[in-house]
Amino acid sequence: LAKALLDVLKALVVVNAERVETWQKRWFELSKDLAFSGHPSLRSRGFVTFGVISFTPVEEDIIVKTLKALHDALLTQVKEKGETYLADALVRCITKLYPNIVVDSPFLTRLFWVGMGLLQTGELDLFPSVLQLLEESISLLDTCGFFSHETSMEQFLMSLRTHEIKEYGGQLDTLTRLHFEKSFSFAIAGNLLRGLVTPATRYQTIQLLISLFETSFKYGKDSQTLGYASALLPFVSNTDDNHSLQSITSGEKRVLRNPPNALLFVVTQATLLCAVDTDQERSTMFSVLEEVIRAYPALLPPTFDFLTPVLNHIFNHANEKMK
Repeated sequence: LAKALLDVLKALVVVNAERVETWQKRWFELSKDLAFSGHPSLRSRGFVTFGVISFTPVEEDIIVKTLKALHDALLTQVKEKGETYLADALVRCITKLYPNIVVDSPFLTRLFWVGMGLLQTGELDLFPSVLQLLEESISLLDTCGFFSHETSMEQFLMSLRTHEIKEYGGQLDTLTRLHFEKSFSFAIAGNLLRGLVTPATRYQTIQLLISLFETSFKYGKDSQTLGYASALLPFVSNTDDNHSLQSITSGEKRVLRNPPNALLFVVTQATLLCAVDTDQERSTMFSVLEEVIRAYPALLPPTFDFLTPVLNHIFNHANEKMK
């Protein structure tokens, strides 16, 4: 609704630009007041509207206040009451503000890790808005020239995990058992697996993984795309871009040349077996797993341990359908 009204105001610029500018500034101030100091039941709407109509460079104090509000919402609303609507509105607000952050602001580069931290909390209700934030972050950082052949996406983002970010990020890595310093792409893919196994967020998660894969492939080494390729492999039939499809499929071959990542690949495929919809897709995945196990026989025992509960789930689900 806010976006539609903003479009109407933009259309009226040709009629009376000065008055429209006055209306926009007044609307902006009212939305900001409602977001930061309005009635609790209306603040979420205020933040969403505030983000949508912010079209000028955003002052850093606004970003600080918004992040502080998100911190408070996570503690008081999500953790204590199990309510996510305010936190979700704040994430969407930050995503809308993101393109208007000045290039030399430290928040422009660090919001990626804010999004990843939110993803690691495991709040499924926040998943769609956090996915949008991460996609916006990767796109904007790429457009602004932070990634290059000298400094790949992985190298640049990991260089930001210093001091406070590294301390708190390391704690989240320990909790999720997915360590970015050991394997950046597999850590991201592992945190996105919940989005793939949940039908409501699967398409959006696939789109983010494709963006991560393509951006990493453009600047990095082949080994830096393995985690994204592993997560996307079961869904390549849903990918329209033939170039991306061929590149993703080749990820399996690179796994077979990369022993340290082979177990991570097996775990990813075993987890995603429940997410695919057809027997043909599962058959393809089992063939891929067979190829990896033949290359690395020592992976058979842990693979069997991972697959046993997955196979039980598949068989039980199939039996329920037959009843």
